[in-house]
Amino acid sequence: MRTFDGKVAAITGAASGIGRALAVDLSRRGCALALSDVDAAGLAQTQALCREGTAEGTATGSCLVGGAAPQTWMARVGAAAAGGG
Repeated sequence: MRTFDGKVAAITGAASGIGRALAVDLSRRGCALALSDVDAAGLAQTQALCREGTAEGTATGSCLVGGAAPQTWMARVGAAAAGGG
């Protein structure tokens, strides 16, 4: 399995479907995540799934959840990718 240690993925639409599946899979592979969606409750569920892992493995990536305006969210993604939190 390929790892994504040291990488950051920005995923919009992460509250359900393909976005959620991608977030969970990448977190298992060590990728830091910047997640965003208009569905705050679904986004919180995705964040929990990324943190608790599954039977196949434990989620190791960090989650930065954004519900802010797109420009603010992307600035936070950029800061996280640069190691600034």
